[in-house]
Amino acid sequence: MPRLVEGVWMKLQALSAVVAAPLLIMGTMFANGYGLGTPEDPQDDLRALVDAQAKQISDLRIDLIETRDLVEMTLTYIDTQSKSAKSLEATLSSAEALGFTAGINPRSRETLLSGWRAYLADQQTAVPRQKVVEAPPTKKR
Repeated sequence: MPRLVEGVWMKLQALSAVVAAPLLIMGTMFANGYGLGTPEDPQDDLRALVDAQAKQISDLRIDLIETRDLVEMTLTYIDTQSKSAKSLEATLSSAEALGFTAGINPRSRETLLSGWRAYLADQQTAVPRQKVVEAPPTKKR
């Protein structure tokens, strides 16, 4: 073969190798399920993951709402207990003023009232109060 033809022939072989290599790689990818439209499409896995996370977020929102309701009910209960303790303390003072501690063994009655007042004072201290916090707005799709 003449040199010119031989040079063109070598270039043609190199060009065909350059074209064939990507085709072989692409063929292998399609055969292994990485092609477009295959049943094992990575996009399907991604969609399934996003759907699972969306459900998890929805469940967490429900849990958050239920927890907020429980905290609100607990704070209401604690506040009611504190108010009842204050009312009972006033009743004890009224009973004492009406002569509850007079009579047989007045010291025991004074001790009883003192203990009761200490308990009621504890019921009224450090009562958690509900802070008004607005829920963050949810983004619509």
